[in-house]
Amino acid sequence: MNSLLAPAIALMNRLSYGMKFCLISVLFFIPLGIVSSMVVHQAYERVQVTRHAQQNLELVRASSAIVHDAEVIRDMENVTSMLGQGQLEARGAGLRKQVLEKLQALPLDTQDDAAADVATKRDELIALYQGLANESVSGKKVLAVQGLAEAATLLNFSAAYAGLPQDFDRDVRQLTELLIDATPQVTSALGEGRAVGAYSMGLGFINSDASRAMDDLFETLQKLTANYQQKLQQTLSGSELQGLKPAADASLESLSVAQNIFDEEIILANSLEGEWDDYFARITVEIEKTYALDAAIFDTLSTRLKARLGQNQRSMLILIVSLSLVGLLIIYLYAGFYMA
Repeated sequence: MNSLLAPAIALMNRLSYGMKFCLISVLFFIPLGIVSSMVVHQAYERVQVTRHAQQNLELVRASSAIVHDAEVIRDMENVTSMLGQGQLEARGAGLRKQVLEKLQALPLDTQDDAAADVATKRDELIALYQGLANESVSGKKVLAVQGLAEAATLLNFSAAYAGLPQDFDRDVRQLTELLIDATPQVTSALGEGRAVGAYSMGLGFINSDASRAMDDLFETLQKLTANYQQKLQQTLSGSELQGLKPAADASLESLSVAQNIFDEEIILANSLEGEWDDYFARITVEIEKTYALDAAIFDTLSTRLKARLGQNQRSMLILIVSLSLVGLLIIYLYAGFYMA
């Protein structure tokens, strides 16, 4: 043991009492300072992550609104391809103009390299909807379907850029998953039934392709309803998110209501009576219940991120002040020690 400690004993024998104390203290406080700086850096990163998410939440909200419009355009072009253009073309042109305006007004920082994917996808969508006007009726239908898929990708890119799917708050991650995955599946599926049922009513009969499409859609909606219900229950199980429950219940109920309409008025109907645009509007009302859930989720995320940002800033400030006071106290006591 003495041979093992010989170098330390020799060093300490060469130093005065004050130097011994100083050496041991420095060796102790260097790792303490490193750990303290890491803690402060972690707190600062939390503030930056929360601020970035809050600042770009409006980008995600705008991208979600573009997806909603893209769904309507897809369904309108589907109806137009079966019923002819006429007034439908004017309505489609108005919707395309609205989407283009929203795309061009996206609150996106193009100087940020991390936003490159979002900017590229936005430009691709602008080019797609600008070119859609020059396509044939069948071409517009195909491009409208592609436009919806690209808009969904834009929504995913926007959420990823904001950091919401990777957020350290479990509730934020789950709410984001609802926004970018679950609710778009619901509205897209109902939109398909809206389009097929509408043009079938416009024609006055349901053809074999439409019948097959509605049968497949009905089965899809039954599975989707079960999965969606489970997803909502998992996400909204916490007491802090109970404010979203009425909107979530209305969204879930809209699936059952729409399925009943599809079944009674299209699939099993002896004859298709009524105006196609009335039917289109009725299904749109059910789809808008899920859009209302999206809006409520965005409001909840905004409130939550704002509160968290304030809390993180306060925590970081308290941490910095506390560590600074401890450091000053140590320096003060050291000065007193040497002066004594």
